[in-house]
Amino acid sequence: MEHNTTVVATTALMTPFWLPSLTSVSEVAATVTPILGAMWLVIKIVGQCAHWIKKYNENRH
Repeated sequence: MEHNTTVVATTALMTPFWLPSLTSVSEVAATVTPILGAMWLVIKIVGQCAHWIKKYNENRH
């Protein structure tokens, strides 16, 4: 338990040094995540439409 407390206290003291990099990573993630999510949604929609078209053509013949 004492070791964990020491780690937490040390991390708290080091926060001013790593906080700027954590903030920049968070800003990048906040910008990139919606773009990647939209791209993934388009990929899934196109894939599902292709599946429906293939299934429709198979049932038609």
